[in-house]
Amino acid sequence: MVLRTAQRNNVQVLATTHSWDCVAGFAQASAELNDVEGVLVRLEEQQVGVRAIEYTEADLMLAAERRIEVR
Repeated sequence: MVLRTAQRNNVQVLATTHSWDCVAGFAQASAELNDVEGVLVRLEEQQVGVRAIEYTEADLMLAAERRIEVR
């Protein structure tokens, strides 16, 4: 529902979570909508600054299927 509403209104949705269920649900929802691109970005603290690691829809589906930690 959130992704469809964002698509209709031409807006981006940013969410933050530590919940595996939310990550898996997001992977499934974004994969079901062909014309919506869902991306998960994990921020990782480095010795100097922060590094952003991006996961595509395909990465997320694989992670969800195999229970690979991406949070």
